[in-house]
Amino acid sequence: MLKRILITLALCLICSTGYAFQLDSPVSFTGVAAPTLIQHLDVNSDGATAALVKSMDVMLPNPSLSGNCIIVSVFWIYGVAISGVTDNKSNSYGSAVTSVTYGTNSQLSVYVCPNATAGVQDITITWASQAAQYIAVKVTEFAG
Repeated sequence: MLKRILITLALCLICSTGYAFQLDSPVSFTGVAAPTLIQHLDVNSDGATAALVKSMDVMLPNPSLSGNCIIVSVFWIYGVAISGVTDNKSNSYGSAVTSVTYGTNSQLSVYVCPNATAGVQDITITWASQAAQYIAVKVTEFAG
């Protein structure tokens, strides 16, 4: 299930950032039940006034449910690598896609918490130094 969720979310993030792509081969998920979308958040910094930042907080609309999978996808320009993703319930977020670089300045990273504690609502993305700019964050919670 997690592989399917990650591929789907990564493709959605890439599409929403304006990059064109084509799959080299079809992706098939025979015998895999579809996960249930619980909630999704899409946050973008204001490109006209975006300042360099070291961290960014995002708030889910509702507290997460116990045992669900939370995926945090981050796209940014002019930045260094992300040093970590944390939340208000001290869950661990593993890196599923680490700093895929587009062109010379844009990067994409995906972090996953496969078994979240109930009540997650505040998620913080932190960069290694104060250098991230023009940020797009997608946070999605899935059950199943």
